[in-house]
Amino acid sequence: MRATSNAGSRGKNISKACEACRRRKQKCDGEDPCSICRRRSLTCSYRDVTRSRGLRGKAPERANSGSDNGQSTQTVDDRNVSSRLSEADMEHLKTALPRDHIINTLRATRSAKDTPSSVSQLSYGPSSNFSILRHFKAHLEPGDELPVNSPGSLELRQDGTQSIDLFKFQERAFGNDLLLQDDATFLSSDLATTFLDTYLRTTYYQFPMVSTDTLRSYLARLYEANPTNVLASSEKAFLLAVLTAGAITKDHDWRMALFAKAMKEVDKIRYEISLPAIQTEILLAHCEFIGGSLQRGYQILGGAVRKAIAAGLHKSSPAWVRRQGDSSEATALFWLVYCYETFMCFTFGWPPSIHREDIDAPLPEYATFTRALFDMSEIIQQVHRMYMNREVTIKHDLKAAYHILKKLQSWARTVNRDFEISISKSIQHTEGEKLIHQITLSYHYFYTVCLTFRPFLLLSLEIGRENAERSEFSQSILVKINATLPDACERCIDAARCMIGLCQSVYTLYSEAEGVSYHELFLETACFVLIAATLRDKTSYSSNASFIRTGITCLRKTSRSKRREELITAVEQLLAGTEKLATNAPSPKASPTSHALTQSETSSQIQPLPAHISTLQYDQGFIRPSSLPNDVEAQPGDGIWELGQAEQTLQILDQMPDTAWPYMDWNLNMSNLDVDLFNSYIANPIGGDDV
Repeated sequence: MRATSNAGSRGKNISKACEACRRRKQKCDGEDPCSICRRRSLTCSYRDVTRSRGLRGKAPERANSGSDNGQSTQTVDDRNVSSRLSEADMEHLKTALPRDHIINTLRATRSAKDTPSSVSQLSYGPSSNFSILRHFKAHLEPGDELPVNSPGSLELRQDGTQSIDLFKFQERAFGNDLLLQDDATFLSSDLATTFLDTYLRTTYYQFPMVSTDTLRSYLARLYEANPTNVLASSEKAFLLAVLTAGAITKDHDWRMALFAKAMKEVDKIRYEISLPAIQTEILLAHCEFIGGSLQRGYQILGGAVRKAIAAGLHKSSPAWVRRQGDSSEATALFWLVYCYETFMCFTFGWPPSIHREDIDAPLPEYATFTRALFDMSEIIQQVHRMYMNREVTIKHDLKAAYHILKKLQSWARTVNRDFEISISKSIQHTEGEKLIHQITLSYHYFYTVCLTFRPFLLLSLEIGRENAERSEFSQSILVKINATLPDACERCIDAARCMIGLCQSVYTLYSEAEGVSYHELFLETACFVLIAATLRDKTSYSSNASFIRTGITCLRKTSRSKRREELITAVEQLLAGTEKLATNAPSPKASPTSHALTQSETSSQIQPLPAHISTLQYDQGFIRPSSLPNDVEAQPGDGIWELGQAEQTLQILDQMPDTAWPYMDWNLNMSNLDVDLFNSYIANPIGGDDV
């Protein structure tokens, strides 16, 4: 029991409440698991750090500056740090690096061309790739200084519209309007069969919602000239969604045409709450995420989520489901919707609308693909909470990240045991269902590891920025903090490289790669991380550039669209900007901040990961799959898979000041941005919806 130690002194009160009870504002008994979570079959978790509130009217105790039992005090809390800083030092430390700019939200607006008064507004959270654009802008070309406490400075710092414009990301940020043309022509039966077969070889293994026989019967009835055996609107809409998914790897024009026809059928069942309606919308959302508009896909997915909740699929066997005898199908569909929404909201940095504590449906069965997705979704939600929790310290966040990494590694071992799939193994010896599952789960693993540690890569990047206004003491504090970050940075970088290597391997060995996963999203994430890594360490340009060029090569193999061209252009221009900085950078010397460390402090700094993990082999811009990490359990002690280096990091953290995330001025006035200054980093806009 978690509350045993404090129960005696506090009577009926307890020291902690679990996260579920906190969120629902219910009384928690403090057990592990608590009675409420045990009764509702919820995951019961407690905060690692709780705020210590002093008794009312009691003066705070003075910090003990001496030693206790012969042991010197190594850990310095916030009050100890504050007592050693002057008011000016404290102000400088607070204005050094803000949490809400390392882990930040970005707002973007756009006026419609035909109706300027109509303004689209979107907000992207800290786990989205859009939030990192401001770092690139600040490092590639600093702008005018923006005072930290100036009126409206928070709004200006959060306004990312000009950053979106700077890197020509309008299409990716806002999407484009869908033109649903009333085309009377339709594809031939043979072509439809080809698209269906492609779907059954690829996307079907991710969304096994309807049996193969049922789908083939739908297709036969679609082309049957029997007026008494026509497909219902919900059945036709789902079949068109299936054909759209099958056309992703075959024909981009047909994908667009089939999607438009499917949306027309969806309009007919817009207010119908049924399993086919939910199945149709989640599949169409998947198609849009892969090859269409990200924002439109999110809105379509929202329809599936609302209908699933309205149908009561989140409850344990609702009455109408029991009457229809398809309880297992309904439950499986709900968990697909839940997992899909969790992942997609994570990519945008938006909070999911389905909360785990509100679900009473039976959990997915063990050793199933849906169960693997569910377990990953639970981990992703922990990462999301780490991003959104603003009342914690750097040490707490870093410890939380390593705790998440342990869970990810445990998840990878479970996948290996249940599916005989290795997260890091080459895909060349697998086929069919195993192939699709390996690609999907491997991407999810590397992507989650990458985003778990990305805030610390960005923190290290910003600590390295020169700031003459920092006092010597506040600078030394930041240097000590930075000494704990190399391992976290390397894990983020290695995960990014693994995503690029996996994508290159998939496109090299699998002809129908595009319809399997969101390669574009993963490549964007990986390339952006490697750009940030290069800005952090200019000497890493050569190795990172090879991976980035491999990512660009993979991007060119995806379907041609405006959003793809925007991404390729942005990555190429960012690469050119980092190359210029790397070329002009001085020869490698001691870090400008490293002189502040004492000899004992430098000896305790984190060492880099093993060379064969940090520097993968590449040939002519392509990573050789054989150079990627081997099986999870086959390489104990190697880099991304083991926690030996993490344990050393955590030991050093215990000796670091547990300081809150400080505050930083971006030295950047977003309202007075001169776009012409950045022509060397910006490509010309590309016209048209698709090229």
